[in-house]
Amino acid sequence: AGSSHDPEADADRHELEGADRAALPARLLHLLLRPRYKRCPPERRDKISEILADAVCARRPVLLYGYWGAGEKIRMDSHDEDCFRFLEGLREAFSAFWPAGRDLVFLLGDRHAKMNGTPESNARGYLSSVAERAARGGHRTVWLRQIWTKYGLCEVAMRRQAEGCSADWSESTHKMLVMQASRRCRGEAPDFGARLYCVTRRAEARAFKAEFPGGIFFTYGHKRLNCLFPDLPTLYFWSTRKGVSCPPWYGRAGADSLSDPFGKAGRGLI
Repeated sequence: AGSSHDPEADADRHELEGADRAALPARLLHLLLRPRYKRCPPERRDKISEILADAVCARRPVLLYGYWGAGEKIRMDSHDEDCFRFLEGLREAFSAFWPAGRDLVFLLGDRHAKMNGTPESNARGYLSSVAERAARGGHRTVWLRQIWTKYGLCEVAMRRQAEGCSADWSESTHKMLVMQASRRCRGEAPDFGARLYCVTRRAEARAFKAEFPGGIFFTYGHKRLNCLFPDLPTLYFWSTRKGVSCPPWYGRAGADSLSDPFGKAGRGLI
């Protein structure tokens, strides 16, 4: 887990030497969907292909953005570092044959931590250490509170909407969200916490679509949860290595990151 080098990138680079630029978008997509990185098939594959083609045409980086949440940690540990290195392996693979590379943006989940009842000092300390590490790696970070302010998202309004909404997702997804809420949302009835979770993520998805119009959303969650992010072109990644989907903010150094109380589909919930 310590090395970010992707040996398959060398084969990709040799294969692409002398190739027509028109072939690049398909090869970039092939890289993103390599089993080393891909947990599930993507959502809106056609849109992802279009985004890659536009990036190649404009000779600009491919923009990927995704959440980095907060749980009980107060500082980063080696599990977080493994996640960074894993994603940096993807950057290395990109750079092997696409000089513009890719631009990675982490959405720091301070607002989620607050709604879950996580102590503010814990979340602030942990996410600040994540932001520092991201900056050292040449990545960007955006605090969710900034997105909320810019697009007028309001917790009070979301709570009102959650009180009046009914679950419009499958029963199995509802059970999974309720189980997650029972573990993560302090002081909330699990059923309400599940509905609030969905209302919040859908509102954020609309904001992300406006903020990152040429970007691709990535998550450690499962494709079964795409009801939370309607219409977003989405990649489903492993977190630290193939077969591991526990997000870094819940994983612990030295712990079995493969085990998850919510099952395979719930490991990426935040």
